[in-house]
Amino acid sequence: MELSLTKDEAYQIASDSLNRKVDDIRKGVLAANPELVSFDLVRSGDDVTVLVGVRRGPDRFDLRLLGNKHDYYRLSMGVRLDETLTGLAAADPNTEAAGIVLQGDNLRVRLRYTGPLSTAPAPAPVPDPPPAPAAAPAPAAPPSERTRRTATPPRPDPPPPGAESEVAVPGAQTRGSSLPSPGTVVVRESSSASPSGVPPGTGPRAEEEEAALREARAQDSLQAWTRFLERYPESAQAAEARERAASLREEAAYRTALQRNDAEGYQAFLEHFPASPRLQEVQARLRAVEEERRRAAAENQARHAADKRRRDAYSEARRLDTADSYRIFLTVFPDGPEAAEARKQLAAIQVDEKDFEAARGSLEGVEAYLKARPKGRHAPEARRLAEEARARALGAEWESARAAGTTEAFEGFLARWPQAPQAAQARSALEGVRRVQAPPLRPESGRSQGVPVLAAPRVAQPPAVDGRGDDPAWRQAEAIDFPVTDGTAINTLRLRAVHDGARLYLLAQWSDPSQDTLYRPWRWDTAQRTYHQSAELDDALAVAWYRTPPSDPCMLQGDEHDADTWLWRAHWSEISGHADDGRLRVSRGRIPQSNPYATRGGSGQVWVKQEPDEGAPGWFFFIPVEFQGNLVASYRPQEPRGSRSDVRARGSWTAKGDGGGWTVELSRALDTGRGDDVAFAVGQPLFAAFAVYDKSDKGKHLSSGLIHFELRGR
Repeated sequence: MELSLTKDEAYQIASDSLNRKVDDIRKGVLAANPELVSFDLVRSGDDVTVLVGVRRGPDRFDLRLLGNKHDYYRLSMGVRLDETLTGLAAADPNTEAAGIVLQGDNLRVRLRYTGPLSTAPAPAPVPDPPPAPAAAPAPAAPPSERTRRTATPPRPDPPPPGAESEVAVPGAQTRGSSLPSPGTVVVRESSSASPSGVPPGTGPRAEEEEAALREARAQDSLQAWTRFLERYPESAQAAEARERAASLREEAAYRTALQRNDAEGYQAFLEHFPASPRLQEVQARLRAVEEERRRAAAENQARHAADKRRRDAYSEARRLDTADSYRIFLTVFPDGPEAAEARKQLAAIQVDEKDFEAARGSLEGVEAYLKARPKGRHAPEARRLAEEARARALGAEWESARAAGTTEAFEGFLARWPQAPQAAQARSALEGVRRVQAPPLRPESGRSQGVPVLAAPRVAQPPAVDGRGDDPAWRQAEAIDFPVTDGTAINTLRLRAVHDGARLYLLAQWSDPSQDTLYRPWRWDTAQRTYHQSAELDDALAVAWYRTPPSDPCMLQGDEHDADTWLWRAHWSEISGHADDGRLRVSRGRIPQSNPYATRGGSGQVWVKQEPDEGAPGWFFFIPVEFQGNLVASYRPQEPRGSRSDVRARGSWTAKGDGGGWTVELSRALDTGRGDDVAFAVGQPLFAAFAVYDKSDKGKHLSSGLIHFELRGR
């Protein structure tokens, strides 16, 4: 059955020690539970027993919840519900807890009755009692203190008029227990000595009492004896009933303690039944349980200590990170949770050592090892061996090139070692050989007269765009060196170009003593606890492909021109793998959204408009909103889209001696099919100009003159 009880009613059951609200509690519970025929309370000190009478058709059964006020306080607060209900139902062998659910302020208490069912008798007519002699009226019983009904069916004989009060029968539940002591009941009595007006021990009342006693003896259950005491608390057999009920209650508590088999259960039994004949047995069981608990605690502590030693040993093995450290750990802890990872690390070390031993015999082997394991255990030694091997190879190749003394020999040396200490000497030697071997210049016409020619032959295997410039394809292209200057400073830009019939590949190399790869990064201001964008700039290379070549590529010369521009920046391009693709227009007339500049010599002004192609670049501007380090890059990579994804680019800076230099590779489809890009075709000449930026922007750069570009066939 299910009993609906509000949290407020549970609180009143716990706190109403004077039974002032019993009638209100009873009315509320009976109204909310149609199956209930009675709901009463038995109270003795802090102990409370709830008596519930249930009718199902012709059947009637009674359930009891035996506990104390603290149990009902917990119900009113909605805490430890299932545990509390199990304790309340444990002492009645015919009542089992089936669960409790809190829905808002309502408690839905589910109970299971396992005892015998009885058919509720119909109320019988009660004959009028004979009038008592006037001279000898029946002695009146002392006024009782009862205020509530019992959980049993109504008596056949209605109580005569008279004051009602509550009486608590001795034998109450002990403090703090969910198991009641025998004989505590609450009934309603009038001030008359007998409800029927018949003296005790005679009449129908005595027959009913005798029948109830026989039924209690036959059933011999805690519920039966408790029901008898509720109806006949002053019976001559009340002492027998209390004694038997106490014995059955103790047996139920004993069985519950055995089922729990824990210290708390045995301690509760000893507290509630200190004079039990089972005292020594329960004390022995309690000692055994506590000893087992101490033993389990000691084993658990030892296990934790062993686990800590194993974890510390593995941490030390990881710190050392050597084959011997992992072998020692696996010898001591072969079955630990970390053993599989330790074996994995040991195997990786052994493979790494084996690969390094196989690779260290040649430069190619060491370079392959470094490429596969740039952070390998032997990477520092591999880099040292590679440097030594490269130095030996450089010396041998230089001696071989000098011995050969041919254009191909010097070009091959410079293609492989563009930043070598002997590079300047090799270029000088190459120029000398060319002057001796150079054929007569072919006649040129127009603006290409006297302009250097950059030829792009077709190759079967194109180079990789990785910024290294050491692919075999570059050896098939003729390099040209030409100056870039701002009128004061001067540098030399070396160019090569090839194509594979689908894409153009451009290789540019120039000297630069420093590697500058930050573009306006964020620096942390400790005093103000915020970021400020610095003015630092990176290195860059710009290429302009002219649809209509100007006489001078300088924008301020005064010539009008329209160019397809590629811009490689050491920051943007290296995080994205792309150069920016745009358009440059210079006009003597106003262009929308352009800027005016005065021409050289004060001859007028030109309007300059520089804009990116359609689409999105391979980077985006980043603003840190919280501390992420003292230096944070101002741009983050993203996937480029549209025409701004056309030009792939990579660069690398190589330090040599006191200086260094950049090697940059760029590639784009010969014909993108877009109107904002120039198309490259065999036999169709184009003109180009280059600019080199050394941690500078806008006007601070070194620029070249025009270069005549030719795409050649097979």
